[in-house]
Amino acid sequence: MESAHTPRPAATPVTLTADDRTRRWRGTVLEGIGNTPLIQVNGIWVKLEYLNPSGSIKARIAAYMIERAETEGLLRTGDTIVEASSGNTGNAMSMVAAAKGYRMLVFMPIGMSRERAAISRAFGAEVVTVGEFHVNEALEQAREYGERPGYFAPQQFDSEWNVDENQTWLGPEILRQLPEGVVPEALVERNRELIDDVVSVKGEDAIAEMRRLAREHGLFVGPSSGAHLVAARQYQQAHPELEHVVTALCDQGEKYISDYFI
Repeated sequence: MESAHTPRPAATPVTLTADDRTRRWRGTVLEGIGNTPLIQVNGIWVKLEYLNPSGSIKARIAAYMIERAETEGLLRTGDTIVEASSGNTGNAMSMVAAAKGYRMLVFMPIGMSRERAAISRAFGAEVVTVGEFHVNEALEQAREYGERPGYFAPQQFDSEWNVDENQTWLGPEILRQLPEGVVPEALVERNRELIDDVVSVKGEDAIAEMRRLAREHGLFVGPSSGAHLVAARQYQQAHPELEHVVTALCDQGEKYISDYFI
C-alpha cells in the first residue's frame, strides 16, 4: 500500500525562478513574497524583509519548502503541515498553508509573545504550546507528527532547503538590487565552516537599535533586526575595505508590541 508520503515518480525539485513564482502565485497573497526594497540606513544596505506578507523573512522559506514538498510528492491535498517555531516561521507557514488550502499545526514554546501565536491562529492554524522558552520540545513534537501519514514537517532547523532558498532566491535578488560592479563573497550558509566571521550583539543593544530604527527612520521592526544592524555596523567598522555591507530587517515590530512597546 502506498503511504501518504510516497514520492511521485521522477519528481523534479522546484527551483522557484521569478517566472515560476509569477505563474504559480498569480492572484494570491503569495505574489507579495520577495522583491522587498533594499535601502541604506547610516551607510548600511538593509533588505526590508519585514514587508513580506507574513511580516517576516520567513515567508520565503515557507513558500519555498511547501512548494518543493509538493513537487517532490511529500505534501499532497488534504495533508497537514506541522512545524516547530518560536513565531515567525509558524506565522509564515500558516499563511502559505491558508493560501494553498492545507491544515496547519504549529508547536510553540511557552513564553513567546502573544502576538506571534495569535497571528498563526488568525491564519487558521492550530497552535500548541510546549516547553518553556526553548524550542526543543516543540521540535520533538513536530518531528513525531511529521512521521505520521497525512502530515508533512518542513523541519526548518534541519532542512538544507533553507540554504537552497537563500542561494536561488534571496541571494540573487539582493545582488540584482546592489549597484553594478559588486563582487560578493559566498552567501552565508548553515554550514559553520563556510561562515567567515561571527559578531555578537548584546540584547540591550539590539533593543535600543530596534527603537532607534522606528523613531529615526520609520522602520518598525523586531529586536533581531536591531541586532542585525548593530552587527553590520560593527563589521563595517572592522573592515573599512568593504564597499558594501548588507543585512536584513527580518520581521515586524507589531509582533513584539506587548514585549517592548507598551
